[in-house]
Amino acid sequence: MLRNYQVTSIEHDTRYCISLSQEHECMLAPIEGEWYSPEEVKSVLSRINFDLILVDGPPGALRQGILNHLELFKGIKSVFVFDDMDRELDRKTMITFCRELCLTYKIIQGDRKQFAVCWPYPDDPSNVDRIPFK
Repeated sequence: MLRNYQVTSIEHDTRYCISLSQEHECMLAPIEGEWYSPEEVKSVLSRINFDLILVDGPPGALRQGILNHLELFKGIKSVFVFDDMDRELDRKTMITFCRELCLTYKIIQGDRKQFAVCWPYPDDPSNVDRIPFK
């Protein structure tokens, strides 16, 4: 991805918050309670428009904390990819996230595990160019 796209990562652990190339920026957002620091996430999400947002953290049961911060994602017209859909709690988190934000989704079986792609409902004409599966 780094060859063709500008990538911004949110990482909670300073050991892993490193930029991998000129096209990659890693933003530190420590865990506060059950999820990333909401203020740090908000500052990242409000800076630029994203074509794709990959949800692959925080680790373990902390990922479901995203559901307590849905307001940060309202109005974002992006495709979301959720990793680890073979884990029941992560799948339930993704489904709730999509329902609450009026996104539709598709779970895809990869070589070793499942992931989900979520996108705005196609009945909104402003979303036509963002639908990954027509």
